[in-house]
Amino acid sequence: MKVKSKRKKNSNSNKTEKEMKFIINTEQFSAFLRPAADIALKNNVKEFKFAGTITLEAHPNALHIKGYGGTASIIVKVRRAKGYIPEEYGAATVTHTHKISRKNQ
Repeated sequence: MKVKSKRKKNSNSNKTEKEMKFIINTEQFSAFLRPAADIALKNNVKEFKFAGTITLEAHPNALHIKGYGGTASIIVKVRRAKGYIPEEYGAATVTHTHKISRKNQ
């Protein structure tokens, strides 16, 4: 799977999020993403500003997957040895706004 984020201007500041690109096996990515999604989407504290968000940060040596729930947070580091192939470094944040259906639950 090849992942690419688009460059966009952050409405809260003058910062522009940097585009990121990386390659990773889809099944592996799903396994690494699951713990962050569980923290971000289950029993989160709505009053916490970042509750329900997952941030992907593409770094030269590892992909950081961060999940925020309000009462807990997690950082999963996926290193090159685990199949992460970086192309362009950057970050993207996904906010949970609707239920996501999962196959094979």
